[in-house]
Amino acid sequence: MLEPQCKDKRQCRYVKKSYSNGKVISSDMAEAYAGVSEVKMEAGEIKVVLTGGIEVPASTVTAVRNPG
Repeated sequence: MLEPQCKDKRQCRYVKKSYSNGKVISSDMAEAYAGVSEVKMEAGEIKVVLTGGIEVPASTVTAVRNPG
């Protein structure tokens, strides 16, 4: 089951939870894929700007690929 954890409409992450007999037996961050429109330095932190304007810390990005 995927459960959203949102600070606001633009900052959500999804947690993948597995249940057995109604109890959580594992919980992991779900991976998501999005286009990148920009990478920038802001207040000493590198941020990746995704298509649509959502910004995420570069430290949370696990892979980058050319979709073509």
